[in-house]
Amino acid sequence: MITVFCIDDEVNTEKMISKFELMKKRGINVIGENSISNVFNRLNEIADQIDLILLDIIMPPDNHYSVEETNGGTNTGFRLLIDIRKKYPIIPIIIFSIRRISPEENFINKYNIYRFIEKPFVTSELVEHIKEACLKK
Repeated sequence: MITVFCIDDEVNTEKMISKFELMKKRGINVIGENSISNVFNRLNEIADQIDLILLDIIMPPDNHYSVEETNGGTNTGFRLLIDIRKKYPIIPIIIFSIRRISPEENFINKYNIYRFIEKPFVTSELVEHIKEACLKK
């Protein structure tokens, strides 16, 4: 079983929970976190158990980051990504968002992102990307 840590403010929605149930049937267990303020406590507890991180880009910055440094929340995931990579440089990461990423942003190469997926995504495709990323690590 592959274990994934999903960081998304919508992780507890019915839509995401149903996606996670489908993923579990395909051999992927998902641990979710919807609060930026809790990410590092949670990640420190489970880092040795997870195979991959799924990270949304647009999320409320909570009290962890300022509205300015996250561009009103539209770049919270990117800001979090920088901090994650400082402490966990080799855990595979797939980022996803409704927001498109321009080539100028260069986050994929700079922070060793396995893949960027646009929302809404097809669960079966996400499962394949996760399995590919975990095979390559």
